[in-house]
Order: sequence, then structure tokens, then C-alpha cells
Amino acid sequence: MKQEIRRSSVLLALPLVGIAVLLQLLSAGGAMADDAGRIAELERRLEENTKVIERLLERVRELEKRSTHERGGTAPIVTSVQTAVIDQAPAAGELGFLEDVTWLHGFADVDLTYSGRRQDDGRRRKGFSVGGLDFYLTPQVGTHVKSLVELIFEVNHEGETEVDLERFQIGYAFSDYLSLWAGRYHTPLGYWNTAFHHGKQFQTTVGRPKFLDFEDHDGVVPTHMTGVWGTGAVRAGSGKMSYDLYFANGPKISGINVGGDGKLDPNSFSDDNYGPAIGFNLGYDFGGALNGLRLGVHGLHSDVDGYDRQGVRVSRSELNLFGGYGVYTADDWELIGEFYQFLNRDRSGGTGAHSSSAGFLQAGRLIGRFTPYARFEFTSLDQGDNYFSRLKEGNSYRRGLAGIRFDLTPKAALKLEGNHTRIMNRDSDDYFEISSQFAIRF
Repeated sequence: MKQEIRRSSVLLALPLVGIAVLLQLLSAGGAMADDAGRIAELERRLEENTKVIERLLERVRELEKRSTHERGGTAPIVTSVQTAVIDQAPAAGELGFLEDVTWLHGFADVDLTYSGRRQDDGRRRKGFSVGGLDFYLTPQVGTHVKSLVELIFEVNHEGETEVDLERFQIGYAFSDYLSLWAGRYHTPLGYWNTAFHHGKQFQTTVGRPKFLDFEDHDGVVPTHMTGVWGTGAVRAGSGKMSYDLYFANGPKISGINVGGDGKLDPNSFSDDNYGPAIGFNLGYDFGGALNGLRLGVHGLHSDVDGYDRQGVRVSRSELNLFGGYGVYTADDWELIGEFYQFLNRDRSGGTGAHSSSAGFLQAGRLIGRFTPYARFEFTSLDQGDNYFSRLKEGNSYRRGLAGIRFDLTPKAALKLEGNHTRIMNRDSDDYFEISSQFAIRF
């Protein structure tokens, strides 16, 4: 996929070179029509531009060969999608005169949904909806200094368009062993949260696991962080050991009115209680006969305060999260499993420690251009825990879903999916949903 995006970017540059050549011809033609010396200069410039185009074509052919070779084997698993996204832009040294170009990429999707679950206004969701229009840039301002900017336009439940700066990162790549980032990034928890971002064309399914929804979609796990983050990888045996270590503003719960109607806020402006979040993610990508398999562990600690709608603090919880994950992406299979164990502690009352858990298992197989898939999700969340009891979707649930994805092109996919969800506590519910999605990337 990386090579394909690179190749597309190079091809997009060819018309630009052609236009430049044409403009030079036009501008030079009127002023130098009868000047033999200047015509010779024009021919020299034309020859130089022709050589540039030839170098670009050679680069395209090289990328095509690499892409063909990689399709014959197993696609590598990257440490994080941030690294993959930055590598999608052509390197400055490879294209010479295009070294200052910043490539614009994006994602978009349109959905059709029927949900048996009643919304806050008592109605069931049905009909078409605009998903997200996601733009991202990867400015590279030096050999080692990199950056990533992701801006998304979404339509909320009231039909209003909202704009969110989802990621803003500036980093320095010392080597493959260490890159340091600063800014707002996706929390390196498990595999899903860094492998699949806001562009839905990348992920096989219509949506994310429910408990891993982003904060503005009522997820219960901090999916964004603002702070510093170190990541890298080193060869170990026949495989590769990767790591993520991060130090950031801890999240807060805001907008609490009565009971559990609050929402996680990643504190992108400041840390409200000076209780930073500290976390890690360690993974091992196997080689040899187990090529395509990745196993890992992850953890997160933070103090999380809850605030009512007047900004008054009503609770403090110590969030302690540990877990493990496994991924297998080879032989046209996609198998993903993640587990989260919460050992939270009440810091504003006398309820003590609370144990909760969450997880999912997803399986899919590529058959031609079709990918049938299925996923099971669960949460078992202690309602005596101030952390979960304050969140709108902090209830326990079970969900089973199945669907099929059809790739019209490598950049466009149609998906059809159905799920059954059962809410286990608080406001118990039992409902079906059917959804379809048309997702693209560009």
C-alpha cells in the first residue's frame, strides 16, 4: 500500500513537470523567436527537463517492481501508522526539485445506517450520513525532522459540521532505533489505535470496536494524547522488537450532569490536575515460519478528574490499564485480538479499587476482492468505579458483528455489516444495527 501511494504521488508530479516545460516554451517563444543563441538555451533547458521526467519515470518503474515483489510475499507490520504515513510522501533526495513539496492526502466516507437503539431524543437512527472528510499532511523539514498534521471535518448528531485537529506531531528521527515526537498523537495502546486512524478506508470493518471509539464518539479509553512519545524498533532473532514510551497530559471527564453522561477530554491545551499520563507498548514481529504474527503488551497510568457542567470537580480516579494483543496478517488472513484489564482506584471517595475488563477478537479473509469478516467485542465495567460510572458509554456490553467488504479499487471500498448489541447494566438494551459504507482515500 505504501509503495502504491508513493507511485501515485510521483505520477501526480509528472503533469506538473510538463506544465513547467510548456510555460518555459511559451514564455521563451515570444521573446526569443529570432535569437539563435537563446533558442539554443531554450533547447538546453528543455533537455534538462526531459532528463527530470526520465528520472521520474525510472522511479515509477522502480516502485512498480518493488510493489509487485511485495505483493508476492507478506506485507510488513509497521510500528505505528504515523511512520507509515510519513513514508508515503516521496523522499526529498529522490525527486530533487520537488524537495519542498508537501503532499496532501485524505479520506472520506458516506454511510447508510439503520439502528434499533434509541438516541437521546428517543428516536432510532436511520438514513444516510456523511462520515468524515479527513485531510492529512506530512511536511518534512529536513533529513531527520518530520511532522504530521491531520484535520477532519465531521457532521455531528445535530447535523452540524465540526472541525477537529486530530493529530499534530513534530518529530526527530535519530535512527530506526529511536524517533521522538511532540504534540497530539494517537495513544499507542494495543494494535488497533495506531494501525487504523480516522480514515475508514484503511480498516476492514465499518467502525471501530465500540469501547475504542474516539473520545468525541463517547469511547471509554483515551485514544489521543498530547505530550512526548518515543518509538523505535530493533532486530531481535529472526524478527523485530518494537517499543513505544510516552509521557503526556492525562485526560479528564467533562460535562457530567446526572450520573453517567460525561465525555472523555484528552486535555490537548493543558493538564487540568498535573497528573500526567505515562504509558508503554512493547511488540514483537516474528519472522521465518511465523512471519506476519505480532504479539505485544501495553499499559497506561493516569489520574483522571471528573467535572460537572459548571466546571466543578466531582471525582478523581486513578486509571491503571494493562493488556495484551496479537495480530496475524499473512496468507490473506487478518486476525486481531486485544485485551484490556483495568485496575482503577477511587481517589476522591472511599470505594477503593475496582476491576474491569474489555476486549475484542476479529477475523477476516481476503478472497479475490471480497473480504468477509466477523468480530466479537465485550466489556465488563464496574459501575462502582468513578471512572466508568461517569462516562456516557461506560456500561458493560456484548456485541457480535459480521460483514463483507468489496474493494472496487485499491483506494475505494464498499462495506455491508450487521451487528447485535446487548447492554448489560445501567440502561439495559438489546438491539440490532445494519450499516453500509462507501469509503475512499486519495
